[in-house]
Parts: sequence; C-alpha cells; structure tokens
Amino acid sequence: MSIDVTIRNGLNTAFRLLTGLKKTVVFKRKTSANRYDFNNRFVDSGTVEDTIVEAVVLKDEKMDQRSATNTNSRKLQLLYKTEDVGDISSYDEVEVMGYTWKIGQAPLSETGHVSYVEVYREVDRG
Repeated sequence: MSIDVTIRNGLNTAFRLLTGLKKTVVFKRKTSANRYDFNNRFVDSGTVEDTIVEAVVLKDEKMDQRSATNTNSRKLQLLYKTEDVGDISSYDEVEVMGYTWKIGQAPLSETGHVSYVEVYREVDRG
C-alpha cells in the first residue's frame, strides 16, 4: 500500500471521528467569469457549481471593525479534504450554517490532502 493511500485512509478516519466539529458546507464555485454585454447592457454572472462536503470548523470568531457603518463581521476557519472540493478562488462563496460567506484568501494552506480557508460575512451590530 502506498503512502498516499495510507494518508487518505487516515484522513477519512479522522474526519469520520470529528462528528462534533463537522458541518455540512456548500462550496459555490463560479465556473466562468463575469462578462458585460455592451449590446444589451447585461452582466452575465456566469455559472455556479455547488459542491457539498463535510468540513471541520476550527474557529468561529466575531470581529469588531469599529467603523462608521454600524456593522461588524464574523470569521470562520474551515478545514476540508482537498480532493472533495478541488480548486477554489476568492470569487467563490461558501454556505455554512444557513449563511453565505465570502472566501478570504483561497486557500490559506494546502497540503495536497487537506486545505484550510478563512471565510467572512457581515452581521448587523444591532
């Protein structure tokens, strides 16, 4: 058995055992870029491909930005199996816990088997 198969088996076991930290995550990957059609003055937003995976939520953090706009944001740190999602970019979105999150820098760390990414969303300060 190769080292790659051993790592994948161990990773599958680890994700299976982390039931309390796992969330169902939908990666909404844009498969084509936005284009502006000058003839009909319409923005073609391209197509979106949904990929549903299990990810581990490492940290859920509220970030107070103290700005003039009465908002602040939340940050989630996600760990997921790279082969389940593939390549992502900062133009893609993530749906976690019923909310849509923007990807910060995609991905922050990638080992070839596991990827780590931070996602953000604004919330009302109210």
